[in-house]
Amino acid sequence: MRAVFTVKIQGGPEGYFPSDEDVVVALRRSGWEPRFGPFWEYFCDAAAAECSVGEMAAAEMRVRALWYTEQAHKAFEAMPEVAADSPERDSVVYFGRLPETDTCFAVTRVVMGELKFRLLQDELLDLQASTDRIVRSILKQDLFVSIIRGKVEIYERGRDRVLLTGKVISNVLREAYRRDSRDVALATVPFLLFLAVFPLSVAVAGELEPHVASLIERFSTAMLTTTIVSSLGFLSVLLRLRRESIVEWEYGR
Repeated sequence: MRAVFTVKIQGGPEGYFPSDEDVVVALRRSGWEPRFGPFWEYFCDAAAAECSVGEMAAAEMRVRALWYTEQAHKAFEAMPEVAADSPERDSVVYFGRLPETDTCFAVTRVVMGELKFRLLQDELLDLQASTDRIVRSILKQDLFVSIIRGKVEIYERGRDRVLLTGKVISNVLREAYRRDSRDVALATVPFLLFLAVFPLSVAVAGELEPHVASLIERFSTAMLTTTIVSSLGFLSVLLRLRRESIVEWEYGR
C-alpha cells in the first residue's frame, strides 16, 4: 500500500525557494536516514586520500543524491501511479525509512514550491501511523508551510485506486471548535451574562430586596457553573485531538 501527499514549501522574496540541499537538511533532522549506508565506503576512501573538508562535504551530497534516487526507483516499482516516463523519477530529493514500522518513503520535487511524499508499507495500520508521524514532523518545521489541500491518499496494494482519504488537522484548536461548537457557545454566552449580572448585583447589593438578591445570586451561580462545565467539555475535546492522529481517515475519495 502507498500513502501520498504534497507539501507546500516556504518561498522567499522574488520567487526564491530553498535548494534541494536545504530540503534534505530539514528532512534529515528527523533522523530517518540509514546510519550506515553507501556513504561509509566513500568516507573511508576520502579519509585515505586526505580530501579537504569542503571536498568531502560536496562529494557526500552527490553520493547521497545518487543513493536517494536509486532507492526511490526501487520503491517506485511498487507504485503503478508513478509511470516509467513520470518526471518524478528524475526529481528525487530524499529517501528515508521509519524503523519502528519499516516504512520507506521517497520525496520528489517536480516544481520548486512543492514536495511530494510517497510512503510504501504493506500493513495499513503501520502505513497510517507512519503517515501521521511524518506529517507531524514536517509541519513543525518552518521550511514546510502546509499539506496542500490538507489531503492524504492511501492506494490499494498493486492498484492505482484510492482506498482511504485522510484529512490533515493542521490547526487543532480550529478543529476542536468545529467538533464542539455547542460547548463553546454554552461557555461563552453564560459567561457574558455572568459578567453583566454579578458586578451589578454587588454594586447595588444593599438596595435590593432579599428575594431579588437571592434570585440574582442563584442566576449568577448557574451561569458560572454552566461556563465551567462547558469549558471542561471543550478542553477534553481539545486534549483528545492532541493525543489522536493528526490525520482523520475515511474510505474512498
